[in-house]
Amino acid sequence: MEGLKSLTKPIAIRRLSTTKLIKQLLLVLGIVYLIFALLEPFEFHVGEYNKFGILLLFSAAYFITLFIALKWLYPLFLAITKLKRFYLHHLILQYLGLIVLVTTTHYGVQHYLNDNFVLDLPLYLQFLKHGLALGLIPTVILVLIEYNKALQGSKGIQKTTLPSFLNPIAQKDSVTISALHTKECFRFRPNAIIYIKSDDNYVHVHYFGDDDKELHRKLIRTNLKTLEDMLALPFVRTHRSYMVNLNHVKKVTGNVKGMKLFISALDTVIPVSRGYVATFKNSFHS
Repeated sequence: MEGLKSLTKPIAIRRLSTTKLIKQLLLVLGIVYLIFALLEPFEFHVGEYNKFGILLLFSAAYFITLFIALKWLYPLFLAITKLKRFYLHHLILQYLGLIVLVTTTHYGVQHYLNDNFVLDLPLYLQFLKHGLALGLIPTVILVLIEYNKALQGSKGIQKTTLPSFLNPIAQKDSVTISALHTKECFRFRPNAIIYIKSDDNYVHVHYFGDDDKELHRKLIRTNLKTLEDMLALPFVRTHRSYMVNLNHVKKVTGNVKGMKLFISALDTVIPVSRGYVATFKNSFHS
């Protein structure tokens, strides 16, 4: 049962670097090239053209199609759909979609070589059937490998609810933040401040109003280094761009490579970069 349950677990959305993406595409296309060159599946023939040269042309077309899809179209799709949880069926659909793209590319290149620019739907569907048949086994293998890697990577991630180890930290009656190079001062109720985000020579202080329900944001000309020296616990620097009030953190996920803080009553997630993990952990024992 545990094995079946693992198939329903969400996984992290992985984005390969350009170098790794190119290496993986070259490996896959190299295998495809050998299959077509040696086995000539689905009565693959190139007529009067040189078989190996034509296969290189098709491989180059596949490479360009897949690179554009994975490097630019895929991140654009994630940004538009705002997909936050990735499951096994997403991986399956992703690989099947790539097979459809490659099949379409193959159809287009072959018809270009034959000087035929009219869409022949029955022939295209035949191409698609062949592409899905050829790609079915590699798709299953790649999906299982990718999913297993993602699950293995998530095993080392710790998930902790803060109230189990962190009691609310006492604070002063008020916090005053002074703007640099001006005489402006801003006073806040300490527990009203949720987090502070850096923006060049300014910071955005995110805080609750007097009713502790409505969220406000104040732009102040200063920097996090100055505030880090000024503010004591429960304010902790977690990132070059973030400082957070620990009293508003409800959950922590991550490991020594980086962590994420989930804020109570908000959808906001605050990152803890690798360089600040130790400082962040030490704050629990201060």
